[in-house]
Amino acid sequence: DPRLLQRLSGKRVLLVDDVISTGASARAGLALLNAAGVTPIALLVAMAQGDRWQPASIPVRAVFATPVFARTPAGWAVVPGTAFNPLPRIAGEG
Repeated sequence: DPRLLQRLSGKRVLLVDDVISTGASARAGLALLNAAGVTPIALLVAMAQGDRWQPASIPVRAVFATPVFARTPAGWAVVPGTAFNPLPRIAGEG
């Protein structure tokens, strides 16, 4: 809502999403905030699946994370290289 842009001006903004897997909704949220002239301090998600989605521009925090799984003849296996790696602390985080 363009009428709310004034409320974001000069504020610290945290982008929150429920689940991130491909990163499409997070990228859309970042693009929308960018168009409004706002750079969020971080992205917070309830669950992060894999790490293919990680934006390089802001830190990401997840309540919990899972790797990506693929079906194999022996059952389900973790896809190598998809484990979520915690990022550095957010500036000002206590």
